[in-house]
Amino acid sequence: MTKKEYFYFGKIIKPHGYKGDLTVRFDVSNYVDYLDVFEDLSAINAFFVEENEHFLPYFIENIETKNKGHFKLKFEDVDDESTANSLRGKDIYYPLEKEIKDEIEDEINTWVGFSVFDEKDKKIGLVNNVVDFSGNILLQVTKNNEDILIPFIDEMIIQVNNDKKEITMEIPEGLIEMNE
Repeated sequence: MTKKEYFYFGKIIKPHGYKGDLTVRFDVSNYVDYLDVFEDLSAINAFFVEENEHFLPYFIENIETKNKGHFKLKFEDVDDESTANSLRGKDIYYPLEKEIKDEIEDEINTWVGFSVFDEKDKKIGLVNNVVDFSGNILLQVTKNNEDILIPFIDEMIIQVNNDKKEITMEIPEGLIEMNE
């Protein structure tokens, strides 16, 4: 599976104690968006940790909410502080279900006809197509009768206003000029 097929859940901050428990900070905005999918944390049986461009499953022995944005996690076979320390700073992921991926793609496809603005409210152009190149989604935007391909990366989206049919994005410097 590729990274696009996983939902970024959070980051392992540090060991919690000396028996292999971990303190994890979850991405609150994403967690809230997908809370209905998870229903509750006990429904999750494994997280995936990216190591050497592969996603390795770590099965959950115990998970409990600590406070806003943090939880305590115990993986099977992580039984000491040293092993827990080797996971410090690692991102954790959860596989996106096909239904969720389809919902995201369906929503993105509704953006055809939306105006795209940069973070300084400068109009870039109009979305005329959503293109999927081997799992890499691109917004095809028309500017001055020329097509510009803008990668769809969730972190680049600042705001989507469905009523005004506007998307505000953080466009990497030079991307627009490179396409012109």
